[in-house]
Amino acid sequence: MENGVWEEVYPDSDLWNWEEHPELEGKFAGMEEKLKRDGTSFMVYKIEREGTYEDGNIVTITGGTILDPRLKKCELGTKVKIIYLGKVLSGNGYEYKNFKVEKWKPNEGKVGKDDKGFQESSQKKEDISEILSEERDSIDVRDIPF
Repeated sequence: MENGVWEEVYPDSDLWNWEEHPELEGKFAGMEEKLKRDGTSFMVYKIEREGTYEDGNIVTITGGTILDPRLKKCELGTKVKIIYLGKVLSGNGYEYKNFKVEKWKPNEGKVGKDDKGFQESSQKKEDISEILSEERDSIDVRDIPF
């Protein structure tokens, strides 16, 4: 008999496992309505993660009562973060998965410390300080009206 061990075979799936990975961040890459055997439909969303992953960059998540209305407010190409908050019991006694969805909103001309513009702002601040110090040297305090 040959030497070796039995290894379990799993089907390939890009379906995201919320229990193992409760946070998913990436570019909103697509959505599609799928039909179930009973004729009802559900939404499937594609999220493209940044970086390189063994299982690929694009993952699939299924929609639902919580995710659908939130993700439908996101445009394709928008950076999104989906956080699985766990299972919750509804007022009717049904258990459902609860999520928080955030979308990236770039600073529009505003400068922040996480922004490349921060360095430019610091440079401008130094330029202004230099101008003010030059003016300060040429101002006669007796000319100030108060």
